[in-house]
Amino acid sequence: MMPADPQFNEARLARALRRVQSLAEGERGVLEVVACGSSAIPALRAIVLTPEPSGLYQPRCAAVDALAMLGDDNTLMELLETPIETADPVAGAGEEAVRSAAARALSQCNDSRLLPTLLRLAATWHLPGAIEVLGARRCVAALPSTIAALGDDIARPAAETALRNLGEAAAAELWRAARNPQLDCGEETESSRRRRRSALTVLGDVGSSATMDLEPLCNDADAAIAVAACRIRLAGGTAPERRRAVERLVAVLDTADLPVRTDIEESLLTHADVTRDVLTAMSGPALWRTPDTMPSTPRDRLLRRVTRRIGAFPQNRTQRVAVA
Repeated sequence: MMPADPQFNEARLARALRRVQSLAEGERGVLEVVACGSSAIPALRAIVLTPEPSGLYQPRCAAVDALAMLGDDNTLMELLETPIETADPVAGAGEEAVRSAAARALSQCNDSRLLPTLLRLAATWHLPGAIEVLGARRCVAALPSTIAALGDDIARPAAETALRNLGEAAAAELWRAARNPQLDCGEETESSRRRRRSALTVLGDVGSSATMDLEPLCNDADAAIAVAACRIRLAGGTAPERRRAVERLVAVLDTADLPVRTDIEESLLTHADVTRDVLTAMSGPALWRTPDTMPSTPRDRLLRRVTRRIGAFPQNRTQRVAVA
């Protein structure tokens, strides 16, 4: 067998590295550069560890994947341990994306440095990749930073998944987060509202409402928070509590935006047994006195849709007129 031509190998590596750094051919480049073996590690290391001021992170993430496939965990750990030092939000977002990719690539790594590094990144930057790995490992020590990340639009999906993985172990902290708003000049901050909404959503999946005083949350001024609390109450409350929850959902319709109204409609239909009784007592046949062709509020239209589907009131026009 003829020995490999060094110049051919260098050209092959150079071509693979160009593809790694291409937005169009990144995935193909990863496979080709990995096929070049350990000789590609120095160049890949340089790509991964060199900040990109433009915030373009995809080529560096591709290089992270290649290094993981080549088994170079040390470079990925070095990246995670390197502080993010930029005031530019675009460049900072790119740095976070690359570090998230590195954290995910090291998810099976047993390096003793990994856990404390991930905990630091989750607490300091709400890094989604770090939160995902900590959640997959069911790391209870990450609970405070994971709860805090619920207020971050980018980190929230990872945080919600991590908290669901923790299950009942997260319920107490979720409950604490849901009932404790963060104020600024006497007003609750938007991130606090997002955090409390998300905490209640996850709490509905992992916690029991039996020991919770949900009444204040069901009557919260924020419609989305009130609806999330009512949904928990409907799933596990007593008969009187469930009835009050439906009454509150109907009341919230007057101020709710479209996404929240959609959630309310879904809840009313899911718990048709309670909804039927409440709507009959609250509105009775009056709901049917306004023909569908006449102007009405979004609240009225939603309630008419619900009553049709659950069979609470007469469904044909002759019956409606007779009732009216």
